[in-house]
Amino acid sequence: MTELLPAQRTWPLVAAGPAIDRTPLGQVSAVLLDVPRELLHELSQTLSASELERARRFHFESDQARFIAARGALRRLLAAELDVAAELLEFTYGAYGKPDLAPPFDRSGLRFNLAHSENLALIALCRNREIGVDVEAVRALSDELQLVKSCFSAHEQREYQQLDPSRRTAGFFNGWTSTMVFTIGQTLAGPSAGARWMGVQNTAGQIAGILAPIVTGVLVDRTGSFATAFGTAAVLSVIGLGFWTFLTPRVEATRWTTAAPS
Repeated sequence: MTELLPAQRTWPLVAAGPAIDRTPLGQVSAVLLDVPRELLHELSQTLSASELERARRFHFESDQARFIAARGALRRLLAAELDVAAELLEFTYGAYGKPDLAPPFDRSGLRFNLAHSENLALIALCRNREIGVDVEAVRALSDELQLVKSCFSAHEQREYQQLDPSRRTAGFFNGWTSTMVFTIGQTLAGPSAGARWMGVQNTAGQIAGILAPIVTGVLVDRTGSFATAFGTAAVLSVIGLGFWTFLTPRVEATRWTTAAPS
């Protein structure tokens, strides 16, 4: 795991649930963005002209500095993974504004995502798969209740309302960041991902529906009994249950009541 900046902490990414292979899939780094002026100058030297122009659009100098620190930290981490100078990296931008490595570095398969809020940035890196992260400073929002009503399910809204009023803001951000990470993942996959994966699922189900009566007929013809066909179906059901129980991560609603990180 690469640690190149002061006040940086890095954790490995591993598969969720009781996966057989626990080899790290990538890493997530947390970086504090209020850095010494000398380091900020060093980081600014690695940014492109367009990145520096984006920084200048911020009204407050502190926001400009944090943007430069976040992008500079991202470049340092990517450069360390690719063994190149940070200033040589170039980016392309997708339809939703998400950056990716431009050629020739895109051939490395390195994927990344950056999120920052106030003085903290999260940078996630992995190979050959899309990734998304989100971070939000826990703070009072004037439109918090409206966001709950418009962005969360009825079940999640009830969970939110059941919280003690003093804990609702922390609960809101627990739910919000969970939802945003899911949304980021869908966005990174592209607008066709939902239809594509639904098509794969439906196709697999249709193939099973076609093969099941054919296989059943063959078994009955050969054995003169439905027992073998039913036994085969039972065995396949048990195998499927095993995959669901032991290899599929737990699917659950947002936990509003989980304590927010400090």
